[in-house]
Amino acid sequence: MNVQPATQFEAVLDNGTTGLASSIGVEVNDNLGGITIGYVTPVFEIAPGVYSVVLLAPSTAGQYSIVWRSGPGGEVLGVDDLVVTQEAPPPVGTPPAPFRPTGGMTYKQLQDECVLYRFGEGRRNSVKAWLNRRMQAVWGESEWPFKRINRAPVTTFNGKIVMPTGFRRAISVEDANGGILSFRDPELFRTDVPINSEGSTSDISSEYTVWGGQILTDAILGDGLTFYLSYLRRVCVFDADGVIREGLLTLDGDSPLWDPEFHYMLVLGATATGLKLENDFTWQALEDEFQQVLTEMKDDLLPPDTVGTTQYGADDLF
Repeated sequence: MNVQPATQFEAVLDNGTTGLASSIGVEVNDNLGGITIGYVTPVFEIAPGVYSVVLLAPSTAGQYSIVWRSGPGGEVLGVDDLVVTQEAPPPVGTPPAPFRPTGGMTYKQLQDECVLYRFGEGRRNSVKAWLNRRMQAVWGESEWPFKRINRAPVTTFNGKIVMPTGFRRAISVEDANGGILSFRDPELFRTDVPINSEGSTSDISSEYTVWGGQILTDAILGDGLTFYLSYLRRVCVFDADGVIREGLLTLDGDSPLWDPEFHYMLVLGATATGLKLENDFTWQALEDEFQQVLTEMKDDLLPPDTVGTTQYGADDLF
């Protein structure tokens, strides 16, 4: 069996004896006396006398043996060759985190501004909700540069592209040779692209669609292929270590993904939301200031002709 490093594969034992699933297991050795993967259970009887288990291939290229045993160190029931064909590629599917500038505000600092200057400690949980409401509003306001990921390498497994964390919407998909796959409407893809015969795989695909957050291609792709995905990501934040994490502000050390000079707008927006809920007429001044900072952020981060979204909604144009 030939596999790529650090990829999942299925090991199968055709023993002919039924009812062994609870008493057998499998290990992988390096043919030099070393155990690369220790004794693994459980295994599953997928047909009478036929047993299966999914393993993760070693990360180093070389020749190995898959050894089936009746218990750890027990009788050998079967041996198969395992060839890991190349050195493991660098991890793909998640783009490197951009540099986190200094001088911004953490989630805790944003909360404290609202708590200390207006709402009090008893309203902290409400303040958290208001901050994240404004966080989502800013994120969805436009196609900000911090939302766009350009040509992130992604790999394939089980016939599909492994989707990166935080994926929201595809911009383009390119194969390893630079060929651009054509996008097809999901419903047209469903009706026009036939279901491939079970087990058939290909290194080539020419069309794709996105269904339920998963990129689907017009061919069942072989494992370990590389594609380059440009996409928009969903809401993400910096954590305390400067690593990008999918989701809203959650931990005290989190901070918005955009430039630090615009972080304080969340305080303005959250306070305006809280005041509106309290029927306090002073909310409008803070709302106006929030909108002013948002406009300044657009002017600073977006080209003049793309201030706003570049995609249309559901309304007909004509």
